[in-house]
Amino acid sequence: GYSDSLSMRAKYIYLICLYEAARSTRYPFWFRSQKDMSELYGISDNTISSALLELEVKGIIEVTRDKPTPPDFADRKANIYRMVGLKLKKKEN
Repeated sequence: GYSDSLSMRAKYIYLICLYEAARSTRYPFWFRSQKDMSELYGISDNTISSALLELEVKGIIEVTRDKPTPPDFADRKANIYRMVGLKLKKKEN
């Protein structure tokens, strides 16, 4: 299951994602910049990025990214996240 295949950082960020989605007025969608998440939860931006990517690759969250526009790529909007839900496997006898 996921408990065996996800890194500890992905598990922690997953809990943060659940919290953010639950308090969002657009559940299951939520948005917050990674910089804000880093400051709010005391986690490095690199850790957040790699954990979110891991969750996205596993199909646990969907991420909608704003297209960066030159010359100042920092003017992008925050990513929009959607909790997809866990797909549980049935145990075989």
